This record gives sequence, structure tokens and C-alpha cells, in this order.
Amino acid sequence: LYPVPIRGRFDLSFSAGQQVRIVNVEGSAAAAERYAIQLVAYFYEFATPNGREVMSFHWTPEAPDPTAIRFPHVHIGPALLGGQTVLRPGDLHRAHIPTGRISLPAVIRLAISEFRVFPLLDDWEFRLSATEALLSAEAHG
Repeated sequence: LYPVPIRGRFDLSFSAGQQVRIVNVEGSAAAAERYAIQLVAYFYEFATPNGREVMSFHWTPEAPDPTAIRFPHVHIGPALLGGQTVLRPGDLHRAHIPTGRISLPAVIRLAISEFRVFPLLDDWEFRLSATEALLSAEAHG
């Protein structure tokens, strides 16, 4: 994955990766409805321009490594932690902080609303909400 610089109030880069599986939908007669895309893993990361992790989201439930962390989680990167001494001094960035599954539109919303990334379109909020609604309907139905 290659980080891409993102325009905003702060100097950040972003990288994202998703692993998907194409599945055959049982009982679907129409060709357009015969297959579905199933998300099986993701990786989203905000970093500084020199590559220091700011925050990353991971979910790899089917990782072959038996020691892999399979539940969805976030890492608070060393770029944010600085001299933090309250919890796990020096390695809190390695903690796997549980989350629910995080969609790419949710991460984009975080970037715009909390990290002050400049949206490319004025109707970004509508587009993200519509995409999240579509993803939710596909996941439940």
C-alpha cells in the first residue's frame, strides 16, 4: 500500500486496503444479482508525511498467522502519543484497541470532520451517508 498525501489543515498521508471475496448468491435468478462482494479484511492508516503512524484501523479475521489479532481494532500511532507515560510507556502504539467494523466512508468522514481534511465535493456528507446506507443494506440483506 502506498500512502497518498491528503490536503487539509494538517500534513497527513492516507493509505487504505481492502480484501474482498466474490460470492455466489443462492437462489438469485437475475444475472446482476447472482454475485455479491463480501469484505473480508481491511487496513486504513493516517500517517505523517515522513511515514510516522498517526492512527490505523485493522480487521483481518481470516489471517493465517495463529497469533494474528482477528477482531477489528485501532492503533493510536506514535506520532500522536509523544511522551505518553500513563499506559504502556513506549509501546502503547502497539495496543489493539477494539472497535466495531469500520467502513471506508466512516474513515473518510473522520478525516474531513475531525482531522480537517478538505473535501473534494460540497455534498460529501450526503455521498458518505448514502454509501454507508448501501453498505449496511448489503451487509444485512
